Amino acid sequence: MPAAERAGPAWRRVGPSTIELRLAAASLEEALADTALAVARLLDGDEGEPERLPVFVPPGDPSQLLAGFADDLFYLAAVEAFAVGRLERVDLRDGAVRAAATGRRGTRQPLRLQVRRASLSQAGGRWTGVLLAASTERRREARGAPFDEARGTPFDEGRGTPLDEDS
Repeated sequence: MPAAERAGPAWRRVGPSTIELRLAAASLEEALADTALAVARLLDGDEGEPERLPVFVPPGDPSQLLAGFADDLFYLAAVEAFAVGRLERVDLRDGAVRAAATGRRGTRQPLRLQVRRASLSQAGGRWTGVLLAASTERRREARGAPFDEARGTPFDEGRGTPLDEDS
């Protein structure tokens, strides 16, 4: 079943500008696909031109690969206005990640997140991990101003809206 059709993991807010993603997967490829699906849920990717972009993460241990992969997707969102839809292909030869991400260019609200901590390991044939990401922008609520509840929390019910939305 394609990643876009699975329920997949959801982000959980753990601080004013910090979110957490918990992963459980049968393979490293599935963990990365679930990460792409979770990032897709943070983005408004229904508009824009369809596109397929490469994602590359240099060799590293599984935690480094997860962090680099997520950071690359965040970078594509912030700089290229690319909203990942799903991961089409993953190649893990030589300890690196080479993948093709499909989605849309022209995201209305680019995501400005950066990985703060990542852990991913295999035990008993299952991959489990945690990804902690934080906004790269200083937010009004982080400086002590109250959050505008009428607009919703930055990560409502797993739907996920960008943290960098300012009023």
